[in-house]
Amino acid sequence: MTPAAIAAFLFLICAAPALASARPVVVELFTSQGCSSCPPADAYLRKLVKRTDVLPLAFHVDYWDRLGWKDTLDDPSFTARQRGYAASLGLPNVYTPQMVIDGTSEGVGNEESDIDGKIARASGNPSVDIRLVEQDGSAKLVLAASPRKTKATLWLIRYRKAANVTIARGENRGETILYMNAVRDMKPLGAWTGSALDIPLSKADLANAEGEAKVALLQMDGQGPILGAARIDDPNR
Repeated sequence: MTPAAIAAFLFLICAAPALASARPVVVELFTSQGCSSCPPADAYLRKLVKRTDVLPLAFHVDYWDRLGWKDTLDDPSFTARQRGYAASLGLPNVYTPQMVIDGTSEGVGNEESDIDGKIARASGNPSVDIRLVEQDGSAKLVLAASPRKTKATLWLIRYRKAANVTIARGENRGETILYMNAVRDMKPLGAWTGSALDIPLSKADLANAEGEAKVALLQMDGQGPILGAARIDDPNR
């Protein structure tokens, strides 16, 4: 999706009365344990975790593993996700540390003032309302309708809240770094085309392992804008 297309899309959803406001701005950090310029961005993400108006997620990429240290939190699919953003945002290449804000803008992850400004600008964007509804022992995610028809996917993202990692080799060798909100996997739950939609959740979808949490993200297909976000709490914890 080109910047012009993103701007047109945001204009349309801002005019759509069926879309709800007030949801956290999704900030995705693409980072690596083998990247010497990433620790300041990792520290900045730790600050963002404390904010209620931001949902920060860290995606550890694997292309720095060639320097001799295998990132303990990376996955090739996270690198593919970053490459998808490079295509949709019109970037010539991928880099770390990179932050992508709501799927509509990006910047260097250790330039806090720039990212803060982009978060502030994204905070006014309306979004599709996503609600977790539990009844009679079952649970579902309820997505609101939109007058504008579009193709999007609802994703269930599992992330590790915190992980202390001692790095033995590579550019950060000898360092012990606290990584927060490190994504472990993404699962597509269903397609959304603008109509109201209920998506059932299994017990496995709801359950969180110790130290983990989940979030539901509605994202326009083609690695486009984030349309909605909701934290998923384990009812048994």
